[in-house]
Amino acid sequence: MGCKAVLLAGVTAVSVAVGPAVGVAVAAPQQSQDAASAAVRPTLTARATASSVKLWQEFRIYGQSAHMRVGTRVTLQQKQGNVWKYLPVSMNTTRTGAYNLRVKLGLRGVNQLRMVGGSAISPIVKVNVQAPPTPKATLTARATASSVKLWQEFRIYGQSAHMRVGTRVTLQQKQGNVWKYLPVSMNTTRTGAYNLRVKLGLRGVNQLRMVGGTAISPIVKVTVR
Repeated sequence: MGCKAVLLAGVTAVSVAVGPAVGVAVAAPQQSQDAASAAVRPTLTARATASSVKLWQEFRIYGQSAHMRVGTRVTLQQKQGNVWKYLPVSMNTTRTGAYNLRVKLGLRGVNQLRMVGGSAISPIVKVNVQAPPTPKATLTARATASSVKLWQEFRIYGQSAHMRVGTRVTLQQKQGNVWKYLPVSMNTTRTGAYNLRVKLGLRGVNQLRMVGGTAISPIVKVTVR
């Protein structure tokens, strides 16, 4: 910085510094607490009480909200294909920000679930819904007589279960070590029942059974005199 002498009348000469102005540092105002808190994002947690359930078996999804207004509505979503769908399962968060929901699922396989509320989305929760075992088709069989004369008519009747209505059921007779089809059959009724007229020409103890679909009835023994 340069120095220049200036002569003033009747005054002793003094030196005056001439140069660029000195900058003054001014502190920036501190960010307000409100602005800082506004940067905090609301969050939701989510957990399931079971990782694997049966079809329509009840379990619970529960969790906690944070930085969210008390009483915010939180709703369950389920991923269907590539789209998140809202399920009719929701509630308002409690005074502590918690929630606890009863859930039943009808979609077999691994279900991807999440909670949404306000601007928050929870992490994904996976729950496997087990497919119920396929019931085995069955047939019962009874005879109206345990002993008959040669070619005397009697009946074989019974009930089918877990079988399509109208399934064809046929009588079999054991001849030696082989089960032979007899020309005696009918379609099951709307109630799954059947009732057949039978005449036998093989003397001795006849072993009979009914077959239909994938089902085979227990053996019925009828003696032909």
